[in-house]
Amino acid sequence: MRVGCGIWGMWYGYSGGGAQVDQVWVDKATGMVLREEGYRRDACEFTVEYGDFEAAGEGALAPAHVMVTLLGDDDDLYPWMFDLRLAVVDEAAWLLQSLEEFQGGNKLAATAEVFGAAATPAAPE
Repeated sequence: MRVGCGIWGMWYGYSGGGAQVDQVWVDKATGMVLREEGYRRDACEFTVEYGDFEAAGEGALAPAHVMVTLLGDDDDLYPWMFDLRLAVVDEAAWLLQSLEEFQGGNKLAATAEVFGAAATPAAPE
């Protein structure tokens, strides 16, 4: 699991870690992943929840809401949460619409906002 500000080469506001075991919850009817939990040394290190699925073209679905929670022992930093809102644009692209970050229960500034995007599928080669 890697989570950060999304700016290439920028390490501020970045965290990552691995898991020895990853549990995944899947909606049996749609096959969509609803939740992930990553475990290391029998402790849950992170959770990811997917929801508000939207049509993304040709029968595909994409989550419009993803909540990433990193767990840890430092009360000032954890839980470290990233609330991502995404939008399917013209059933051709899946773009980040907004991102809010929380550390230790405190909201940090909204770090990304995208409005008025349009997408045109590439012509087949």
